[in-house]
Amino acid sequence: MSFNTSYTDTGLFGIYFITENKDCQDDLIHFAQKEWARLTTSVTSAEVERAKQQLKSSLLLSLDGTTAIAEDIGRQLVTTGKRTSPQEVEQLINKITAADVHRVASQYLWDREIAMVGIGPIECMPDYGRVRNNMSWNRF
Repeated sequence: MSFNTSYTDTGLFGIYFITENKDCQDDLIHFAQKEWARLTTSVTSAEVERAKQQLKSSLLLSLDGTTAIAEDIGRQLVTTGKRTSPQEVEQLINKITAADVHRVASQYLWDREIAMVGIGPIECMPDYGRVRNNMSWNRF
């Protein structure tokens, strides 16, 4: 599952996963990093269009009541200082291209520090240094 937390001057995004098979922890991290690396080079326009449709649907479905709308307004005011209407958000999402995804992924994912947390039986979790080094896999 992916997540994104925004603040006025910083933010955090990432993924989390749960497994009961301690032997597959290394594979889960490996394939997650492989997908992140792929975002810097070979994400397709079709994938971006599909993701944009999913994002718009998710955002609209999350505004299904006065409490959810009030929380959204509050979150926007805290993080950006203004309220953006759902229509404006949709217009901004529609402008995103595969080149934008490549640019942002290269800027924020490629060869960047990461945070890694494990809870439970983590003896098979890969070493942080190795995972960190994999953030700069050869993209070409």
